[in-house]
Amino acid sequence: MQVQKVGSVLDGVAFDQVKHNGEIAYARRREIHAHKREILELGLNRGKREALLTKRNPQVAVHIHNRRQAPRPKAIAITIDHIDSFSAAKKIKVDGFIPRSISEDQFKRGVQSILREPGEWKDFGGELLDLATTRVEMRGKRFGAAFAFKGPGMRGPLVPKKMGASGDQIQRMFMAHAQVFFVQYHEDIKLSILQLLRTCAVEKSEMTNQPIYYGIIDGSDSHRLVRAYPEAFGTPPNQKKRKTTQKTR
Repeated sequence: MQVQKVGSVLDGVAFDQVKHNGEIAYARRREIHAHKREILELGLNRGKREALLTKRNPQVAVHIHNRRQAPRPKAIAITIDHIDSFSAAKKIKVDGFIPRSISEDQFKRGVQSILREPGEWKDFGGELLDLATTRVEMRGKRFGAAFAFKGPGMRGPLVPKKMGASGDQIQRMFMAHAQVFFVQYHEDIKLSILQLLRTCAVEKSEMTNQPIYYGIIDGSDSHRLVRAYPEAFGTPPNQKKRKTTQKTR
């Protein structure tokens, strides 16, 4: 009777009820018996029992992976002093704006000469940029670069509305396949130009998934380039300077 009471509880769990010689008997279940040693070990070890995952003792293992996201490309402000191609200008101190006698075309050809960029770049309405090149060297590497030049024909500080007939020349310049973007002017360049350059550079960086470099070449830095490379610009080494009347704000 005791065997039958215990067997009725274990029936279908650890044993199966069968008939043997016309009487009730209990046979071990093969799938349970295959784990006999493991079951006995759990019976003798409380720690292993508590660690065992069951329907009555569910445990959720949470694995936390501290993944650092790769730094996103960004917009980086630079000057002519960051460009290896313009390295000679590093020795030239600021000494006034570039003379008005140097035309926009003359300055552009001078930059072409320094970079050893061949070809003709003529101004026409609706152009994306004034000069494109793949010969700008920075930190020992070559980069694609786009330049927008504003010559002495324009007066007063440079602001975005003076960049093209519709004031969108900077935006159109960033359509070029390049990583370096410069705006050059013979006088003062306002902070609003830098802010617009940065906005376009950030958008370009997110779109291309690569760092974008941007900067300005105001009248002072333009003069430094001319004095550093007089042969490229076709100017005498000691050409008189033009007094600086504005400061970049």
